[in-house]
Amino acid sequence: MGRVGRVLQSEDLLETVEIYSGENVTAKMYGSSGDDAPPLENDRVLLEPIEGTGNFAVAGVLAKTQGAKPGERIIYSRDEDGNKRKVEKKK
Repeated sequence: MGRVGRVLQSEDLLETVEIYSGENVTAKMYGSSGDDAPPLENDRVLLEPIEGTGNFAVAGVLAKTQGAKPGERIIYSRDEDGNKRKVEKKK
Protein backbone atom coordinates (compact mmCIF):
# COMPACT_ATOMS: atom_id res chain seq x y z
CA MET A 1 0.00 0.00 0.00
CA GLY A 2 1.36 3.39 -1.00
CA ARG A 3 1.78 6.39 1.25
CA VAL A 4 1.82 10.11 0.61
CA GLY A 5 4.63 12.17 2.07
CA ARG A 6 6.25 15.60 1.93
CA VAL A 7 9.75 16.04 0.50
CA LEU A 8 12.18 17.46 3.04
CA GLN A 9 15.32 17.20 0.90
CA SER A 10 16.13 16.11 -2.65
CA GLU A 11 19.67 15.14 -3.56
CA ASP A 12 21.16 12.86 -6.22
CA LEU A 13 17.98 10.78 -6.84
CA LEU A 14 17.49 10.21 -3.11
CA GLU A 15 14.60 11.99 -1.46
CA THR A 16 14.20 12.47 2.29
CA VAL A 17 10.44 12.31 2.80
CA GLU A 18 8.33 12.96 5.88
CA ILE A 19 5.39 10.58 6.05
CA TYR A 20 2.30 11.43 8.04
CA SER A 21 3.20 9.22 11.01
CA GLY A 22 5.98 11.78 11.62
CA GLU A 23 8.66 9.35 10.45
CA ASN A 24 11.26 10.36 7.87
CA VAL A 25 12.28 7.88 5.17
CA THR A 26 14.81 7.96 2.35
CA ALA A 27 13.46 6.90 -1.03
CA LYS A 28 14.79 6.62 -4.57
CA MET A 29 13.09 8.74 -7.25
CA TYR A 30 11.69 6.93 -10.30
CA GLY A 31 10.38 8.65 -13.42
CA SER A 32 9.97 8.30 -17.15
CA SER A 33 13.04 7.55 -19.23
CA GLY A 34 14.61 10.81 -20.36
CA ASP A 35 12.95 12.94 -17.66
CA ASP A 36 15.21 14.73 -15.20
CA ALA A 37 12.77 16.37 -12.81
CA PRO A 38 13.44 15.78 -9.11
CA PRO A 39 10.74 17.11 -6.78
CA LEU A 40 11.12 20.36 -4.85
CA GLU A 41 11.14 20.58 -1.09
CA ASN A 42 7.57 20.46 0.27
CA ASP A 43 6.23 18.67 -2.85
CA ARG A 44 3.81 15.87 -2.05
CA VAL A 45 4.99 12.49 -3.38
CA LEU A 46 3.59 8.98 -3.65
CA LEU A 47 5.79 6.44 -1.86
CA GLU A 48 5.57 2.77 -2.74
CA PRO A 49 7.20 0.12 -0.56
CA ILE A 50 9.81 -2.10 -2.20
CA GLU A 51 8.64 -5.55 -1.17
CA GLY A 52 10.80 -7.37 1.36
CA THR A 53 13.39 -4.58 1.74
CA GLY A 54 11.85 -2.04 4.12
CA ASN A 55 12.75 0.64 1.53
CA PHE A 56 10.51 2.99 -0.47
CA ALA A 57 10.48 4.36 -4.01
CA VAL A 58 9.02 7.72 -5.05
CA ALA A 59 6.53 6.72 -7.75
CA GLY A 60 5.14 10.14 -8.56
CA VAL A 61 4.74 13.77 -7.56
CA LEU A 62 1.35 15.34 -6.89
CA ALA A 63 0.97 18.24 -9.33
CA LYS A 64 -1.73 20.74 -10.22
CA THR A 65 -2.96 20.59 -13.79
CA GLN A 66 -1.71 23.37 -16.01
CA GLY A 67 -4.83 23.16 -18.20
CA ALA A 68 -4.02 20.21 -20.48
CA LYS A 69 -6.99 18.87 -22.42
CA PRO A 70 -7.44 15.16 -23.29
CA GLY A 71 -4.65 14.13 -25.67
CA GLU A 72 -2.42 17.09 -24.74
CA ARG A 73 0.71 17.25 -22.64
CA ILE A 74 2.03 20.38 -20.97
CA ILE A 75 5.68 20.45 -19.96
CA TYR A 76 6.80 23.15 -17.55
CA SER A 77 9.60 23.92 -15.15
CA ARG A 78 9.52 25.57 -11.73
CA ASP A 79 11.97 27.71 -9.83
CA GLU A 80 13.13 26.72 -6.35
CA ASP A 81 10.06 28.41 -4.83
CA GLY A 82 7.73 26.33 -7.00
CA ASN A 83 6.76 29.17 -9.37
CA LYS A 84 6.15 28.15 -12.99
CA ARG A 85 8.93 29.32 -15.33
CA LYS A 86 8.48 27.87 -18.81
CA VAL A 87 5.54 26.17 -20.48
CA GLU A 88 5.54 24.04 -23.61
CA LYS A 89 2.23 22.65 -24.89
CA LYS A 90 2.19 19.62 -27.19
CA LYS A 91 -0.70 17.92 -28.98
